[in-house]
Parts: sequence; structure tokens; C-alpha cells
Amino acid sequence: MVGRLSGRLNGGMAVALIVVGVLMGASTGIVGTTVVTLTMPALLRRNYHGALPAGAICASGTLGQIIPPSLVLILLADIMGESVGTLFAAAIIPGLILAGLYIAFILILGRLHPDLMPPIPEAEHDALRCGRNGTDQARGEDIGLAEPRHQARAACPSCR
Repeated sequence: MVGRLSGRLNGGMAVALIVVGVLMGASTGIVGTTVVTLTMPALLRRNYHGALPAGAICASGTLGQIIPPSLVLILLADIMGESVGTLFAAAIIPGLILAGLYIAFILILGRLHPDLMPPIPEAEHDALRCGRNGTDQARGEDIGLAEPRHQARAACPSCR
């Protein structure tokens, strides 16, 4: 899934990591460090410069503290005597702006220094394309346009 989001974009996997951090922060109020840290070996395997994966992981980890529902905001609301809803409303726009700035930084750095954050290799991207074709065929089966035996054969020309 992350590979599909990042495509052939320099720094695309780091951008996908930030997006996952935003989604996890928005859905749970925390960003699980263990879940996000699982991406470090994948980024290093794809020849990302050593400091960039660590920075993207740390940056996405901070998003869970500011994007509602945040446990930190709930605690601050109690300490300050404010309503939780007020702090949530006040924090959502800055949290999304911060995520946008992280993404913009990664994209600009990837454009200026493509060697620091290479795109997904072509062979791996072709394998992802095979998965996408299979998904499209599965949708055709769901609405009655393809039978399962035809779906397996037509999923990907290079995977036959």
C-alpha cells in the first residue's frame, strides 16, 4: 500500500510515513512508535540516507500529540481548566499545517537531492502494479464482470 502511494516519487516512502502518522494520530490519539519504527529497515533497504528515515519517524511521532484526539490535549485541557473540545478545535489546523510542512520539506529535499531519497526501484514497482491489476480484477468479479478463474489469469501479464 505504501509503495502504491509513493510511486516513483523521490522521498515518496517518507511522505507515506508522514501520512500514516497523521492517520494514526487522528484515529487513535497516539502514533505507535513500534509501528512507525518498523519502516526504518525498509527505508534503509531502499538506500535512504541514514538521518532521513529517523527524522521522518520522529516527525510523524510528534503528530499524534497535536492532532485530535490527542491524549496530551486531554491532559492539558484538564490542567488548564479548558474544555477538551476547545483544545481539539484549536489544534487540528496547526497539526495539519505541521504535517503539510513535513511533507513539503521531504518533497523539496527529494527534488534538490534525489540521491538522498531514491524512488522505489522499477522492478519492485512492477510487482506492485501486478497487485493493483489483481485488485482491479477483483472489483470486476464483485460486480459480476469477471469469474475467479479468469481473474487469476488476467491479473498481470508478467505474472502469468
